[in-house]
Amino acid sequence: MISMRIRSLSQRAGKSRKSDGAGYSTVVATSLCLVILTSLFFYFAHSLTYEIFIHHEINYCMTKYLSDYYKSDVRIYDIVVVNQTRIYAYLNNTGNVDIRARDFDKMDLILVYTSTTGEFVVTYLRYDESGLGSNVWYVVESYNDLVSPINPPNGVWNPNESMKVEIKLEKPLNATLSYALVVCTPYGASSILTRGG
Repeated sequence: MISMRIRSLSQRAGKSRKSDGAGYSTVVATSLCLVILTSLFFYFAHSLTYEIFIHHEINYCMTKYLSDYYKSDVRIYDIVVVNQTRIYAYLNNTGNVDIRARDFDKMDLILVYTSTTGEFVVTYLRYDESGLGSNVWYVVESYNDLVSPINPPNGVWNPNESMKVEIKLEKPLNATLSYALVVCTPYGASSILTRGG
């Protein structure tokens, strides 16, 4: 009886060893799959990160190149008050970009001043090639304009060219107090010049 009992226990132990063997191979296979999947994950994550980095570098280089190439700049080098409602401003295209005459309406000219009645005035001046009306500006003449001369709406304001613009105001300017003119190109470059006071 004892021998049967031992035989029975040894058979049960043998069965459990067989199931341990099958469990061990499952653990090894699962571990191997996890190692492979983890390796693939890190490989693709690294590849994706590298691609994003390369894309960012290319984008940065192209943006820098284009911003240098299309560098727009303008300078107001003088303002002359003709009378209380007429002003001449002298502008120079100091950037690398041509500004077409038909795009002058996309330029912003803003005059900040005190009127003869003592009112503080901020006036947005709209472009009008005919120069009719008030709170407008238009091109009177251009200088050093050798290539595609400005003849609105035709022509181009090329780099290093200057132009004289006339500004007509609705409210009279008190030139004894300070006033400022702001010019902004269609590409976002700006200049400010303060006079008076």
